Amino acid sequence: MKSHTITFYVFKILAAAFMLSLFFTACQRDTASLSEDNIWPCIEKQSKPWVRWWWMGSAVNEKDLGCLLEEYSEKGFGGVEIAPIYGAKGYEDQYVDFLSPRWIELLNYTIAKADSLGMGVDMTTGTGWPFGGPNISTDLAARHLFIQKYELSPASSNIEIVIDDPNQQNVGAELIAVTGYGPGGTKEELIEYVSENHELQWKPESGTWTIYAAFDGRTRQRVKRAAPGGKGFTFDHLSKQALNHYLDRFDLAFKNNTPKVRCFFNDSYELFGASWSQNFLQDFEQRRGYDLALYLRELNGEGNPDTIALVKSDYRETMSDLLIDNFSTEWTAWAHRYGAKTRNQSHGSPANLLDVYASVDVPEIETFGATHFDIPDFFWDTAHVKKADHNPLFLKLAASAANLTGKNLVSCETFTWLGEHFRVPLSQCKPEAEQVMLSGVNHIFYHGATYSPEQAQWPGWLFYASTNFAPSNSFWPHVQGLNKYITRCQSVLQSTRPDNDILVYWPVYDVWNNPEGMERMMTVHSSKEWLIVPSVENLLKEGYAFDFVSDSLLKTLTVDGEKRVTAPGGNQYKAVVVPDCTIMPLATLNTLMLLAESGVPVIMHQMPGEVPGLKDMSKRNAQMKSLLEDFSIREIDDDMAIAEYKGTKIYLTHNFEKALGINGIKREVLTDRGLKFIRKKSERGTYYYLVNHTSSSIDETIAFNATGKHTLIMDPETGDYGRVVSAEEGEQSFVRIQCRAGEACFVLFSDWDVSGIDDWHYERLENQEIFSPGGSWEIDFIGGGPELPESRTMDSLQYWTNLEGDKIDAFSGTARYSTTFYMDKLSSSDYLLNLGKVAHSARVLLNGQDLGVLWSEPFVVNVGKYLHEGENTLQIEVANLMANRIRYMDQQGMEWRNYHEINFVNIRYKSFDASGWDIMASGLAGPVQLIPVSEAQSSPEVKLKNMGEKGLMFNFGSEDFTDNTIGVSSDQIYNKEDGFGFDLWTNPEVINTGDEEGLQKNALGSDKPFYFSVKLPEGNYEVTIWIGDPHDKSVTTVKAESRRLMVERSTTEAAEVKEHTFMVNVRSPRIAGTDSVILKKREYDALNWDDKLTLEFNGDNPFVYGVRIKPAKSDIKTIFLAGNSTVVDQEYEPYAAWGQMIPRFLNNDVVVANYAFSGASLASFKGRMRLDKVMSLMKPGDYVFIEFGHNDQKRKGEGIGPWQSFSDYLREFISLAKEKGGHPILVTPMQRRSFDEQGQIASTHGDYPAAVRKVAETENVPLIDLNAMSKILYEAWGPEESRKAFVQYPAHTFRGQDKKLEDNTHFNNYGAYQIALCQIKGIRDLGLELTNYLKPETPEIDLNNPISFSDWKLKHSPRSTNQKPDGN
Repeated sequence: MKSHTITFYVFKILAAAFMLSLFFTACQRDTASLSEDNIWPCIEKQSKPWVRWWWMGSAVNEKDLGCLLEEYSEKGFGGVEIAPIYGAKGYEDQYVDFLSPRWIELLNYTIAKADSLGMGVDMTTGTGWPFGGPNISTDLAARHLFIQKYELSPASSNIEIVIDDPNQQNVGAELIAVTGYGPGGTKEELIEYVSENHELQWKPESGTWTIYAAFDGRTRQRVKRAAPGGKGFTFDHLSKQALNHYLDRFDLAFKNNTPKVRCFFNDSYELFGASWSQNFLQDFEQRRGYDLALYLRELNGEGNPDTIALVKSDYRETMSDLLIDNFSTEWTAWAHRYGAKTRNQSHGSPANLLDVYASVDVPEIETFGATHFDIPDFFWDTAHVKKADHNPLFLKLAASAANLTGKNLVSCETFTWLGEHFRVPLSQCKPEAEQVMLSGVNHIFYHGATYSPEQAQWPGWLFYASTNFAPSNSFWPHVQGLNKYITRCQSVLQSTRPDNDILVYWPVYDVWNNPEGMERMMTVHSSKEWLIVPSVENLLKEGYAFDFVSDSLLKTLTVDGEKRVTAPGGNQYKAVVVPDCTIMPLATLNTLMLLAESGVPVIMHQMPGEVPGLKDMSKRNAQMKSLLEDFSIREIDDDMAIAEYKGTKIYLTHNFEKALGINGIKREVLTDRGLKFIRKKSERGTYYYLVNHTSSSIDETIAFNATGKHTLIMDPETGDYGRVVSAEEGEQSFVRIQCRAGEACFVLFSDWDVSGIDDWHYERLENQEIFSPGGSWEIDFIGGGPELPESRTMDSLQYWTNLEGDKIDAFSGTARYSTTFYMDKLSSSDYLLNLGKVAHSARVLLNGQDLGVLWSEPFVVNVGKYLHEGENTLQIEVANLMANRIRYMDQQGMEWRNYHEINFVNIRYKSFDASGWDIMASGLAGPVQLIPVSEAQSSPEVKLKNMGEKGLMFNFGSEDFTDNTIGVSSDQIYNKEDGFGFDLWTNPEVINTGDEEGLQKNALGSDKPFYFSVKLPEGNYEVTIWIGDPHDKSVTTVKAESRRLMVERSTTEAAEVKEHTFMVNVRSPRIAGTDSVILKKREYDALNWDDKLTLEFNGDNPFVYGVRIKPAKSDIKTIFLAGNSTVVDQEYEPYAAWGQMIPRFLNNDVVVANYAFSGASLASFKGRMRLDKVMSLMKPGDYVFIEFGHNDQKRKGEGIGPWQSFSDYLREFISLAKEKGGHPILVTPMQRRSFDEQGQIASTHGDYPAAVRKVAETENVPLIDLNAMSKILYEAWGPEESRKAFVQYPAHTFRGQDKKLEDNTHFNNYGAYQIALCQIKGIRDLGLELTNYLKPETPEIDLNNPISFSDWKLKHSPRSTNQKPDGN
């Protein structure tokens, strides 16, 4: 039997070696073409996730090591990091001492076995943490500074200076400095007066002195969670001598038997209280230039707070220097002598983390606790979770150091305390992993797995604080899903270099310059204290790609001929940003000036005020002041100035985004859609890794700041990929991105040949019924324990924990849900299988075909090619978590946790007990659905951009697609997947075919109004329509967006075709990506704000042949409208306003952008960001009509009124428009319908019209006196006829209108049309340039004899409301 086992293992090793040879063959250098063989970069062992592998008591053996490594290899792990720790009780006879010959033998076996499987091995340079052990005596142990204080006067007895703490006496704490402080600021070093019997043989001549005595003590900290052979003191990490002595033990063990470890690892710095080092006083004086012994008082936190902060800043900087020089750099050099590299978690250390990370080979970050994501149905175990408390910027530090120094790998310890033991699903791991990869990590280590021998009973050996990635975990059958995803992601992220635009200076001296505390440990948990930079967090949020840079790394930068900053690692940057910073070394300021002098944009929140450190502080501050005084400050805006000196130009602003924009550095606007990204480059092109952590699926045309001849989308979860159509505009590309909530993708812009790549398939939901496999479900329990429950049949799908039975409540493992269903006809080209609620991962088999593992939200998979007409068999193998079985074991009092050291704690670090847990939902609750889908085209926006001047044609009544023509059938309902179609529950019912070919072959029409929408981004568009009925007379009115009148009653005879072209403004609430218009609730569904261009076809028998859309010319003039409900594009009948009527009278050289809203005053127009929006879009030569007053008069309070706030606001609006080169035009508010007894209009606006007239006069801007014109117009109508111009209708005139409407402020279509003609009259009377933009047929209104309502024939739009507009 034994020989068979050996033969089997040999066979497996040979098979693995063969696969490895195939693997390396596939990893040949890329050629300049992409195909299915190389679309995903070469998968190497470091591409796969690795796992921290705890060896408990190092009680390991070759047999179990081999079996476990094979398990890990099979499940897609690329390597292990060996971490010896304390052991399990009862196995003491199997413990192996760390670094003993047997331990080295086991290590070498592990390395050889892993290598045969294509895996790698790292190991910690110690056991437990931090570094230390049995060879560390007290003279090399981690040190702590103790300061004791005494009072001494001439009459005092001699004082004995002995450390008070007996524990410190036992470890040999040494007196190293004694300093006396007397009256008048005198001080004196006194250690030479301390006798051998510890007596201070010195007294002051007068006054009372305070004596400070410093002792070089020990932290007495021992290695935490040490393994056998690893117990002992932690060593002094600031001492080269201590490090070398510590490593001597490894040198001895490795002698003549060097293990082929890939990396030596160091966990986060957790040397608590290690505030000193043996030669610290000497090192300090050498580095900082003064004697620290003279500042013991300040070091003890007493005296002048400013001096204390300066001394402690110097002290902390010295600690940072010593840690880098004497530990991380030396340790790395030692590792290199063994052909290995170092992986180091710098965080936690009392040092400049960027510089520590930069001093090692593989910088490693860490996550601790869980982050909540807005993904629908995201698993959040509220009662059993520890919320992560790190700053999002913290995650970027390790990658920043790597990017600047040219290191390819950035690792991360992930999933530490992600949730309570046994309660973390794979789906929760995914966004956590994505979060760190987005921060620049490309080498993930799971925390973790515990070596557990075959003889150990379930759940096997376990380590606290980890997510258990081991065969005992019930999710183990599905763990490969997560691993494959991370592998594909990391294959791209490791084979590319960063493509970040900005370097952000980290002002560490502001952190160090703090009078509180001693050593400043930069821990994960306190990162919100030492890394608070809101302006930089905003850069991240707004889509800027950046790395942090330290003072020392800043000095290593060079500038190339294109004024790009080049780091030693070869990566390039376009600008340097310095956030709010008070303290900066003079050398750093000089470096920044040199960069600016070389043409690099340097953007600072403000100039620094001080230099760090105490030595020659006044002299150095004077030098800085003198340097800064040479700069002249020139204000270029309210929030920005430029400091200039001899060709050096530095921007001073808190508005970094604005300064970056001035220098041509663009943000990635995709973050406005909620997408997260990291951008990287390789010889293949530019990659974007996109992640959707929002609550909504995204189907948008996204702009990217990259271009390439070809664009590809790659799905790292499924491995799918394909070419897509993109559009280029300048240095940007536009690509349609479909990304469900919780999903991710890569987008590659490449110049390589992609002819071997198939097209990517966008999906559209078919307008068909979703199919739910009904009937009964069988459930079979196929793996797990403690016992397999009996199979059973369910009438409806449900979690198995909803079923009766003790065995079910205790079960953790896998159950198979099976059902058979019939499909009469496969009516769609593809189907999505949506599993609904899954607890917690599932493998799907359809008709015997394994469709893989679904392990994270959304639980969907394409199944169309495997569905049959007729009978289908669906099997879903669901794995739950370990929680219910552990609960059962604790309730039964079963012993399963029995370890030395910390004997297994819960997430609150209390004794673990699951007996009180509720049963954790397990299984499949559904609903399981088959959703018909078909292939969709690229978005209309992308097609439109590619068509340019040709425009995008929609051919009504056709189903043909060409490059620039999209066929539109009568049943093409608008959906976000296609991005076009008939909208608002309307569609033409009649297809009339003419005799012509091409566009005029078919026309779609109806005897009712219908809407057609196209998904388009903000901008101005030229729209051309072809209308007419092939067989009958037709009258067509066209409105755009929220009922803007574009074509008024265009009449065609039978078979006649008319062409009309007009300009439409499509808008978005977003303001240049930095903010957003604050919409009113009633505007949320308005057509004006929905990212679509919507056309309404109305009239008598309207028929349409086609619609063409193309971008308007960039220099088109825009008329912005700022006003209230009398100006706004009213969304619903019967209300209307002049702003939506005036486009009808303007030609195609001008477009109207109406930002008015109901209820607006000047103050609320500004407060709701409408003014900011208008100014962000205004170009020189544009116009803005400003009409307010109706609602302003209702505002009350001090300083409010027509001649105060109202006039001030008008002047501000005018000033801003003029600054933009625009032409403001003031409009007085039209009258309300308020007749007196004599039939005359009684003014209701008080002094507001007069105030408008006065401001127009003083500011020398044109005025249209609508107040005066409307008075004449209303009086010409008279009290009764005027009712027909306002919203005054009997009950039941409109759908759902059960009450009479009687509004004397708001117009109907007829009234709004007449007021629009008043505006036209004002334009003509003033002789404005806009007169040239009026259509020739534009009528002239006779105010004394207006057109009669009886002659008005414009039909109502179908959408109406009973809700009166805001305002009056």
